[in-house]
Amino acid sequence: MSDEVAVAKSSLDLVEAMLAADKAHLASLLSDQLSYGHQGGVIQSKAAFINMIVVKKPYKSITITEASTSIAGNNAIVRHAFAAEFEDDGKKGAAKIGALEVWVKDGEHWKLLARQGFRI
Repeated sequence: MSDEVAVAKSSLDLVEAMLAADKAHLASLLSDQLSYGHQGGVIQSKAAFINMIVVKKPYKSITITEASTSIAGNNAIVRHAFAAEFEDDGKKGAAKIGALEVWVKDGEHWKLLARQGFRI
């Protein structure tokens, strides 16, 4: 499997892990140095992001479109549109944002190092 295909698969695996609120799968896909930026300005560490997903289970659906992946050595850049239905503190909502992800190769696996959501 090419690096581009492997990174794209890891990015989609992350979506599945978020929807399933799967702590172990999330942990395996995220770098220990993760910086996860939400479009509203909140920045989370690996522990904070995993905790939020596992405790709140906010995402009801996530659709990724317009994905592109490029490799730069042991790093990869993924860009995509991120549409989600979620529930936060009992309030239902929806979002459609852009996302920029930076993945780093760790042995044979790709791990998310940084992600920033932004308004489109």
